[in-house]
Amino acid sequence: AEAAGAAAARAMGLDFLLGGTVQAGGAAGQFRIGIRLFDLRDAAEGMGSAVWSERFDRDAGDLVALQDDVAAAVVALMDPE
Repeated sequence: AEAAGAAAARAMGLDFLLGGTVQAGGAAGQFRIGIRLFDLRDAAEGMGSAVWSERFDRDAGDLVALQDDVAAAVVALMDPE
């Protein structure tokens, strides 16, 4: 699935691709979100290299806060000012 995303990103002329995973489980009501930013410029095919990653572990009751935390981390990465 990620390789297909990379191929689509390249077809659109993008240099970077943001991907992630969601896992539910562990302790009851826990979520783990993994986010990675791939640089597509350094690979002819495939995902390229991950230039950033972060993991977020939260309770299911805090999904809105989790969404805010993930969005804030991505924005901080793209615009560190």
